[in-house]
Amino acid sequence: MQPADGDSTVTQVGQSPEAPGEASTPEVSEEPDLPSDNDVRAYIDAVASSNVATLERAMKLTKKGSLAEAYLIYQVTGENANIDGGYPTVSDLVGVTSKKGGYQACYAGDAADPVCYLYADIEGADGKIVDFTINGLQLEKRISVGNGTFVSGTAYGVSGKFATSYVTAADNNLLITFQLRTTADPVSIISATYRSPDGRQSQAANIAGPYDLAPRSIANFSAMFPGAKPGGTMALSYYRENASDASLTFKTR
Repeated sequence: MQPADGDSTVTQVGQSPEAPGEASTPEVSEEPDLPSDNDVRAYIDAVASSNVATLERAMKLTKKGSLAEAYLIYQVTGENANIDGGYPTVSDLVGVTSKKGGYQACYAGDAADPVCYLYADIEGADGKIVDFTINGLQLEKRISVGNGTFVSGTAYGVSGKFATSYVTAADNNLLITFQLRTTADPVSIISATYRSPDGRQSQAANIAGPYDLAPRSIANFSAMFPGAKPGGTMALSYYRENASDASLTFKTR
């Protein structure tokens, strides 16, 4: 997903639009196209929170159609999948600190040392956040967002909507988030398979979300494909009790 088209100048927090250079510690800018330091900090705090309500409030800090908005959509849909599956994220956030050129969020994790992510190279347009890097990695080509259209499965009145795909900065796993809805029949999820643009096929290492859907229900899901390349298609297999298997296919870009 690309930033929204327009004539707006995109500049980096901590830099002058006339003379870009190495980003410095974020400061409140007098340039009208840059987000304020308070807005940037609120955005990063939201990203680090794993809290759906906080993430949704941060949407207003981003420019519509931007990569920064796409990242929030990815986080919201992913956490909703955890919630719908009965395992909401229990935050182990240690804290968010200001670093040269951005902010660093650290988590306790299972290791002896905290796991940290640096959000830097923050860019703005029209006073909104549009883009940034995570641990030096650009969001472009790593994230995409669906158009909101539901597609039909092969049987039992099931339909689904692709939400986001994202290649994680931590381990290069591909995470695909999506939504399913049922009509008159209850169904159960079997598995998810991904086929990358080069034809390589892989099985989901795990799927977050409810495996059994009641009639006339809607739920969020997230499937993880280790090391998969973005831009391919995902096929979800499901079944109705005492009936044959069915499938639903999403394009992820």
